[in-house]
Amino acid sequence: MSQATAQLDLDESAFGERSLSLPDLESGTGVRILVRLRDPRMRAYQAPVVEVVSLTDEDWLPLHYPDQERSVEAKSLKDWLSQIYPSGVMERTDPRTKKVYRIQSTEGKLSLKPAGTDARHRYAILKGEVVLTDEGPDAFSYRGKLEIVLTYEPSAPRVQSLRGVFEGTYPRPDRRHQQTRPLPLEAAIESRPN
Repeated sequence: MSQATAQLDLDESAFGERSLSLPDLESGTGVRILVRLRDPRMRAYQAPVVEVVSLTDEDWLPLHYPDQERSVEAKSLKDWLSQIYPSGVMERTDPRTKKVYRIQSTEGKLSLKPAGTDARHRYAILKGEVVLTDEGPDAFSYRGKLEIVLTYEPSAPRVQSLRGVFEGTYPRPDRRHQQTRPLPLEAAIESRPN
């Protein structure tokens, strides 16, 4: 870069270090999701896309502390699970409006069960398979495994923090070769604020 700036007669200080700051909530609570599609042919997809979703007290209810194992419907977590999709997937757009198809449904039964305590917290694990279907006319869907560790105060049912991962497969159409390539789709999920 120093050779290029010398040729252009630019001040090198203009290209100093840039700090990275992830999007975050201005107030309230929610989740931040970092998603990437591991497509070896398109390296740009491997850079994570970051989404932040604000959640209400009602949105947190399905994740209240479980005294014993219970099921949680993935559709009750749709507001934030629907953010797990690859960036720049232009083939999933409405041909008339040119708008990207959004996730219409998140399906699956997840298991939420206690996972021990320590001097400061109680823990639970949420896990299971999630199927995400977009609003396109062809019922396009993809799936993956969700695993999240939730933290609670010793005597309160509300989630204090969560961290987890989604590991799935995204069926990306390859029009050139007339086939579908299954690509790893990964997401890291964390509560905000932590």
